[in-house]
Amino acid sequence: MTPSPRPPPPAWIGLGPPVAAALLMALQRPIWVAWAVLGGAVLVVGIVEVIASATCVRGDRRPELRPVSEAGVALARLVGLAVASLESMIAVTIGLGVLQAVPLVVAAGFLMIAIASAIGVRRLSAGLEAVRATGHGELVKGYGAMFYVNKDDPRVWVPKLGGVGQTLNFAHPVSWVILAAFLVVPLGGVVVAIVSVASRMR
Repeated sequence: MTPSPRPPPPAWIGLGPPVAAALLMALQRPIWVAWAVLGGAVLVVGIVEVIASATCVRGDRRPELRPVSEAGVALARLVGLAVASLESMIAVTIGLGVLQAVPLVVAAGFLMIAIASAIGVRRLSAGLEAVRATGHGELVKGYGAMFYVNKDDPRVWVPKLGGVGQTLNFAHPVSWVILAAFLVVPLGGVVVAIVSVASRMR
């Protein structure tokens, strides 16, 4: 079996320059919004590293699934690094008072997240293929890089291979109802916020 690519470095490395910039800004003037956003980035990185550590432990327990576990660590760290970088850039931009640059920074950040996700998904696909090539295809039956679809599995929730927690079996109709319920709350909140802001501007 070919060795899997080395996982990317921990996501907290991406916080180095922005933290230094935030400290310099704090010496000049206290900016609670910048610090709040930067704190969010630190929280995201902490969560990502906990997930990555748990995924490594799972990979050690199931050596035959190690290519998928390593790919899951890579995906978590890549996306975590991109999200932390986005929040850190927003913090620095706000802290410097360059508010007109925030939309450009957000666009660049979402591009980074999209690229990180694409690289992570490609690694997960390669990990699944590596497991199938070693004769353990039954262990990953129904699993894709992003979704689990298995008509022969009656479960709605199934364990993730490349990470911690559960995922939905999208061959089950109930899964689509659950997904819709998860999306209604955040999307509804965004719609309410937009309508509220628009009504105040009139």
